[in-house]
Amino acid sequence: MIPIDTGNSVIESEDCDARPARCEDWISRELDGEAIFYDIATDTTCRLNETALLIWQLCDGSTSVRNIVASLVSEYDVSKSEARADVRETLSQLHSVGLISTDGANA
Repeated sequence: MIPIDTGNSVIESEDCDARPARCEDWISRELDGEAIFYDIATDTTCRLNETALLIWQLCDGSTSVRNIVASLVSEYDVSKSEARADVRETLSQLHSVGLISTDGANA
């Protein structure tokens, strides 16, 4: 399980224009809609469920957090507030373990 970094302000607002980017230096394997990531340098392993994997895949450095939220609303037929909460928590977790970077993101 990925720890939650509650002190990390990956995004100022769930609807912000920040554009997180994937860190591609992890080894990953996808199976049945989930993924396992391994970082050789830190000997860290992370498992992402289907929703977290989609959020990570959308972190391409050009897709805003606002659009990631919209994608979840469309893909999973959830409310915008639920999608915001899921995106915020997932981005914080992904950032805390180094699966995404927010360098240069404009919040």
